[in-house]
Amino acid sequence: MRLPPQTQEATAPEIHAYILGAGITSLSAAVHLLQEGHLPASHIHILETLDQAGGGTVSCGDAEQGYHYRAGGMPLLNGEAMATLLAEVPSETHPGKSVLDDLYEYWGLSASSAHQQQQQQQQQSSECHQTRLLRRSKHGLVRIDCKRSTNLGLRDRMEVFRFMNKRETVLGRSRISDYFGKGFFGGCYWGVLSTTFGFKPCHSAAEFHRALHRFGHDLSHLTSSHPRPLDGGQYNRHESLVAPTARFLRDQGVDFQFKTTVSDIIFADAPDTVPSSSSTAAPTNSRGSTPARANSFGSAHQKLPEDDDSKKSRQPEQQPYPPRLVSAIIAHPFNEPEQTIRVQPHDIVLVSLGSAMSGSSLGSNTTAPPLYQMEADHELDENWLLWLELTTKDPRRLGNAYNFCTRLEESRLESFTITLRAGGNCIIDRITGAGTGIQTVKGNGLFVSLIDAPWVVSLHVPPQPVFPDQPGHVQVLWGYALYPERKGEVVQKTMLECTGEEILREVLAQLNFKDAEMERILQGALTVPCVVPRMAAGLLPRGEGNRPRVIPPAIRNLGLIGQFVEIEGETGVTAMEYSVLGAQMAVRKLIGRQAATEEHQQHKVKESRKRSWLPLPCA
Repeated sequence: MRLPPQTQEATAPEIHAYILGAGITSLSAAVHLLQEGHLPASHIHILETLDQAGGGTVSCGDAEQGYHYRAGGMPLLNGEAMATLLAEVPSETHPGKSVLDDLYEYWGLSASSAHQQQQQQQQQSSECHQTRLLRRSKHGLVRIDCKRSTNLGLRDRMEVFRFMNKRETVLGRSRISDYFGKGFFGGCYWGVLSTTFGFKPCHSAAEFHRALHRFGHDLSHLTSSHPRPLDGGQYNRHESLVAPTARFLRDQGVDFQFKTTVSDIIFADAPDTVPSSSSTAAPTNSRGSTPARANSFGSAHQKLPEDDDSKKSRQPEQQPYPPRLVSAIIAHPFNEPEQTIRVQPHDIVLVSLGSAMSGSSLGSNTTAPPLYQMEADHELDENWLLWLELTTKDPRRLGNAYNFCTRLEESRLESFTITLRAGGNCIIDRITGAGTGIQTVKGNGLFVSLIDAPWVVSLHVPPQPVFPDQPGHVQVLWGYALYPERKGEVVQKTMLECTGEEILREVLAQLNFKDAEMERILQGALTVPCVVPRMAAGLLPRGEGNRPRVIPPAIRNLGLIGQFVEIEGETGVTAMEYSVLGAQMAVRKLIGRQAATEEHQQHKVKESRKRSWLPLPCA
């Protein structure tokens, strides 16, 4: 819903907004600047290194060479923030309606009663015993449905209960493995959590804590195939969510500057600014202590709870942040000289930090992804390079990029896209145990995990077609592995070293296909592997301050957006929703509309803390 203008300053025609990056996060910021901030479209400038918007989700390939489904098939679980964004984007086919209305209509829901209808569909899907996990036994594959896969034994239930009632400040930089035993990680409850969100035992206990508070009591509904309109509609996610938003902005006259790389941001002292305790003091945790600072490689000592005497005896007092503002942007247009864009004190600068897709290494059906691209310092895109530059300037306010971009063994996942010209129904029948066929897949598709496989593979079977140019006889599946550095049981190679054909051979073997069936499917299939070194970077252990605030303290005209900013009480496992929410918060704060948003956020934080007592599923 559009907000009316509030102040002359927020809608002054001389204000310009500079948005660095053109992913869904930046596009959502532009939409809200246009619709809520009422900035002229020509005053909104989006600077992007690639030659098109939404590059991180743009897929490629064809039926002959094999598709590469870059947007992926992990559950998005979009919510209120995405609904707010899509409600602001007009429909391209139905005058007077929005893209949100189009999505509800596509899934056969009405916008006025969508929540009630979705609850009914969730109940129906939970009663149909849809397969969520596949486990191996001496009798073959064991299919575990969405409801049974989230049951907990008494011991694991108590561990989860104790963990959920810990304070996040106590968790610090600890890992999930610090709080749970081996039995928990071998169970189905962890299997659903890890494969749905990409968690590993070495990942952040604090992020896992947030995810449990948000989703831990209702996992069976999250992983079933009932329609989630906010996660996409016809075709893939880029076509149904990102592309309509980009086309709307372009039609409105927003200034897209493609093939332009930003290498630095220049700061200056803010004139006529009086520091205040609320905006310029160093951040404190809930106990009133200053967080530990990270070194250049992202390490910091975990802070232990302090008693009152130790607090009184500590000598160093908090130093106020010096007031600053962005005064210039250093940009490099393709094949042109370096440019310095002057930024006025009343202008707005929004910077997208980091990228989960940075350094992706693509293979083919007959070749493995290049190994040299999997090194920590290779193929860092402009979002990381700029954040690293900002980290060196002001790590207290602008975060610690090193913590997230250099630990590839913990953040690396590998995905693969299977293009099937024959045999697709055989795979679906093997997963479900029924002769349903791929064309009958409804909702947001099947999402099934082989948690006993060495690579821990998950397969997503979306409704077909996935791409606008996909022929009717071709079917597309997507999958990913949590542990690509492990050796397979059939191919006897690490997944990182495997070609697409070898990956599919291992997956089919895990599904208990016989050799003859396997060869027939392989002859009609093309599998494109993709190693993504930083796909789970947002789940890495972090210290307080490693993720900067959406609005850095005492920097007048700067907002930070993306999945690597800190939003209290929200979990980054819903990367798209989290990023869009951060963009909305940044825009509303910078244009003077943050009061309602802050009140809403405080309410959500309180509600999330209440969930620790909610009943957990018990066997």
